[in-house]
Amino acid sequence: MSTHLSIDEEMVPYHRHHSAKMFIRNKPVRFGFKLWMLCSHDGYPYNLQIYCWKDNDDKSNHVVYFDNFFISHQLLTDLALKGMRAIGTIR
Repeated sequence: MSTHLSIDEEMVPYHRHHSAKMFIRNKPVRFGFKLWMLCSHDGYPYNLQIYCWKDNDDKSNHVVYFDNFFISHQLLTDLALKGMRAIGTIR
């Protein structure tokens, strides 16, 4: 397993009725199921989850990269307090 990881969301298109279907404005796929993807630096997917609230896996020995959808000073502070290293983009 790579030590440099990326987390991002992905939408799986779905046009019928379902209680887990989401809408995300300004995305190419606006309606569907939201997945969280954990991938290596070369794009290999290690894990995916359909939108949920908690993840109890220990990732403290990894560097986690994420885009501006997730970044905040509070998030980086909270991750640092848990011993996790993280890098994110800002606008």
